[in-house]
Formats: sequence, structure tokens, C-alpha cells
Amino acid sequence: MLGIDVRHIKDLREDQDLSQKELAKILNLSQRSYSHYENGTRKIPLDILVLRICPPSASWQIIFR
Repeated sequence: MLGIDVRHIKDLREDQDLSQKELAKILNLSQRSYSHYENGTRKIPLDILVLRICPPSASWQIIFR
């Protein structure tokens, strides 16, 4: 089964020079909700991950395990 490696979500956000609060605003989420995705306490909806969090240059091998 394909899983998302949430350890790299923070790295992707930081590579874009965004704070959790800034990215949460872009995603139309609260900072707290986004924080749950980043620390793995909630699953990230695939559409948010693919369309909004991951830049086109990101390696899918980093994100999926």
C-alpha cells in the first residue's frame, strides 16, 4: 500500500520559504489544521498534497514510500 512520508512535508514547505501559517492561508485552512498534516496526526488529502503542497520540481520518491 502506498503511503505518504510526512517527514518531508515540512521540508517542502520550507523549500518554498513559507511558514505553516502562510501555507495554511494559501490552502484555506487554519494553521492548526495544517500542523496536523505536517506532524502526521491527520492524513493529508491527496488533492491538497499534489495540487498545492508539492512544487512541480519535487521528487515523488521523497513523498511516497
